[in-house]
Formats: sequence, C-alpha cells, structure tokens
Amino acid sequence: VSQQSRLDYLSPRRLGVTSFSGAGSDGDLEQDLALYGREAGLSYALDAQARRMVVQQPNGQLEDYGGSLQLQQRLTHADSLYFSAGGSRSERGDVAPHYDPNDANRDLQVVETQEPHAFAGYHHEWSPESHTLALVSFLRDNLQLDHSRPGMFFIRESQGEIVSIATDPFVELNLDSRFSLGSAELQQIWSTDRHQVVVGARFQGGQVDSDTTLTRGLTGT
Repeated sequence: VSQQSRLDYLSPRRLGVTSFSGAGSDGDLEQDLALYGREAGLSYALDAQARRMVVQQPNGQLEDYGGSLQLQQRLTHADSLYFSAGGSRSERGDVAPHYDPNDANRDLQVVETQEPHAFAGYHHEWSPESHTLALVSFLRDNLQLDHSRPGMFFIRESQGEIVSIATDPFVELNLDSRFSLGSAELQQIWSTDRHQVVVGARFQGGQVDSDTTLTRGLTGT
C-alpha cells in the first residue's frame, strides 16, 4: 500500500467509523473495521482485519489477522509528521488446489507473523511547488512451516554408483525463517503546471536467518 493510500484514511472528520462483514456458504468469513478522525491537528486511523477461508479439502483452512495504526501530526502550517505501525498473523494448512482433494496434506501447518512493521515520515512544504519528504521504515517477518510429507528424494550410493532413488514417508520437515528489513529515504520534489522533478536517495538493508530440520521418525514395532 502506498503512503498516499495510507494518508487517504486520515480524514478531516473528528470521528468516523467504517465496518465490513462478509460470509460465504462454504464457510468463508471476513471482518474489517476502521476508526479514524482528527483532533487538534492530529489525524489518526486504526484498522483491524480478520479473514477465514475454507478450501473444500482436508486441512484446507486459512486464517488471517491484522491491525495497524496511522498517525499524522501537523506541527506548523508547513511541517507535519507521519507514523504507522502494525502487525499481522496468518495460519494455514494445505490450501493448494488438488485434483483429488484427498491428496491434500492433512499435517501441513504454516504460520507467518509480521510484528512489527513501522514507518515514520516527515514532510516540509517550502512552497506549493516545493516539498521535502523523509521516511524511515522497519519490517520483521517470521515464517514457520511443519511438513510431515515433504516429498524429498533420497539417493543411495554404493561404491560411487547410485543404486536407488526413493522417498521416505517417515521424514518430517520443520522450517523457521526470520527476515528483517530497514530502510531510510529522502526526497525533494519540485513541480509546476507542466513538469515535476523528483530527486532522492534511499538506503536499504536486510537480513535473513533460516533453520531447517529433517527428522526421521521411528519405524517398525
């Protein structure tokens, strides 16, 4: 979502509330709620979302939850600050389409969380034709996956030659991936009735840490 789209919520109304509810015959549910307004130079918007989708197959359920807060504080007639923070959580099973629904993995579990993501910005208006914008942001994402049937192939060799290729039905895959990203951006905008010039610079850096574990359960009696 662009920053301009976020600012569209920051209404001059003192208080506003919007809500949306939806339900499907197959069990799908959706609920959105937004509270927004303005008080003494401070514009605000608080959003919350919840969604549940059901795929007609075993373990075919997806649930999403999220919320965010946007604030805009006018300091002077030419200066303002912007802040946004939020998080989300998604839980799902095997929602991939299968020709035979019974082929769905009944034990697949995927959980993804974003907590928090944050944006902070500054805007200065030198004149109606000249604006300076600054924005810093931070995002953290965590993905956890448990898969009891990863479908991995194992190669067996003897004296340097491949003697068999097979899957192991007793192997379980566990994945834990953590991703973080930070950025800082500065822009100067000049505009006229016919032209617009934008000059800016951005710094961005991130890190990914992933751990994968394969576990073979005991077989036999």
